[in-house]
Amino acid sequence: MAIIVGDEAFLNKTDLDIKGYERIGKGALVLVTPKNKTIKDVNDLKNLNRIAMPDPKKAIYGIRATEFLQNANLKNNLSAKILPVAGVPQVVAYVINNEVDAGFINSTEAKARKDEFGSIIYINESLYNYVYISAAKLKACENNALCEKFINELKSDRSKEIFAKFGLK
Repeated sequence: MAIIVGDEAFLNKTDLDIKGYERIGKGALVLVTPKNKTIKDVNDLKNLNRIAMPDPKKAIYGIRATEFLQNANLKNNLSAKILPVAGVPQVVAYVINNEVDAGFINSTEAKARKDEFGSIIYINESLYNYVYISAAKLKACENNALCEKFINELKSDRSKEIFAKFGLK
């Protein structure tokens, strides 16, 4: 294996021998509601009954949602309303099936399924740590022409346009 794509913070916690990163883009934390429910901003969370979020200990966006709730001084007020689930796909399922009033997901999922939500609110990035989606280069990438070709493609304007189209900044 020459390259692994993922969240830099997560990859940094592994025992992989990472030789460097090529940043693909920055993901964003997003709050979404079911199609039949709209809210104006995150302050409306206090008026909701159930809020889904990815696993706050293991999932990237669950960790970021926890950081946001803590930094926005909302964690204590909302802790009884939070429904932790495995990951972003489960949050989306709960929201779309109207089993929760809102859910925290990532920007790429929000953009891909925008027509299935009532509200899409991008969380203030100053209230959580950035999510850098990167290609981690492993030892097998060194002196590997195909690997370098792939990395160069990730850097191209064409690729950057595609990543932005799908929700990465």
